[in-house]
Amino acid sequence: MDATKRPLLIPPDFATYAERHGIFDMYKRLLEQLIIKKPEDPLVFMVEHLKKENDNVPQIIILGPPASGKRTMAKLIASKLRAAHLTPDNLISEANIDTRKEAQGYLNSKQPIPTDLWVKIVKSRLAFFDCIRKGWVMDGFPYTAQQAKALQAEGIYPKHFVLLDAADTVLIERAAGKRIDPKTGDIYHITFDWPSNPDIEMRLEEVPGNTGNDIVDKLVVYHRHIDDIITCYKEVMKTINADQPKGDVFAQSFTFLCSESRSHAPHNPRILLLGPTGSGKAVQAALLANKYNIVNVSCGQLIRQAIVDETKPGLAAKPYVDKNMLGIIIKDSTN
Repeated sequence: MDATKRPLLIPPDFATYAERHGIFDMYKRLLEQLIIKKPEDPLVFMVEHLKKENDNVPQIIILGPPASGKRTMAKLIASKLRAAHLTPDNLISEANIDTRKEAQGYLNSKQPIPTDLWVKIVKSRLAFFDCIRKGWVMDGFPYTAQQAKALQAEGIYPKHFVLLDAADTVLIERAAGKRIDPKTGDIYHITFDWPSNPDIEMRLEEVPGNTGNDIVDKLVVYHRHIDDIITCYKEVMKTINADQPKGDVFAQSFTFLCSESRSHAPHNPRILLLGPTGSGKAVQAALLANKYNIVNVSCGQLIRQAIVDETKPGLAAKPYVDKNMLGIIIKDSTN
């Protein structure tokens, strides 16, 4: 890199090095945090941020209609990822005394907690060591798009947003069988998820406010707000069908959570196309290479060239090609 010339030229191999070590993504996260936090001393802030062992931790929101299983799924995912599990209830219970009393005052008077108070509660909880060090999985919140936008204004935005979905008729039927363990708060179901432990079975109680009319009212409120909430998180969202076995819902959700969020950091695209003979792999590869200006590497062409050049790998592959075991045809140049 020659610092005496303008514009400065970056060696081509630096891009590969930076991508391999996550430097572009690191800069992206640093800039995001600078914009969000607006520290008095940016340099000190960046140094302290870089001292963290891992700033790329899970940040997940799971929403869904009542009885969709979001609490159960969030608990399973938080346990699997060893992240903090946040719910509207424990967010309030773990807030400082003054904030908790203020929130409880609204709940006792059956009034909705103001958005600014919710943001204050969430923001203070996410500043705890466990959320910073291990990440977080939050279910059942936000309730409205206004709350979602208020969280975004404070820089609180998930890396993954899971929306559990099922037909209202399924949810109403499922809600009738829900039971709760008052000791642990765990949710069970008389048909789909009954506990094997007799002690737990004896403790189970019906979930308060879970009658047919209650669920219908909750569904009306949910459908009133969910479309606007989705617009806030559509860039990081995955919808999962909740009307299937718990293990399948978890597997699909976890597969999505293991995927990397789309990053605007520079990167070299690497695409692998697989398919049976005649499926059009070569055509699609050529189209993609032309559209995105990337190199089209054909395994068949590489093998053919190696055989023609009589390289050691080519000679090793030739018997398999002659027997048509690789689906590659070598044209006879003498004809």
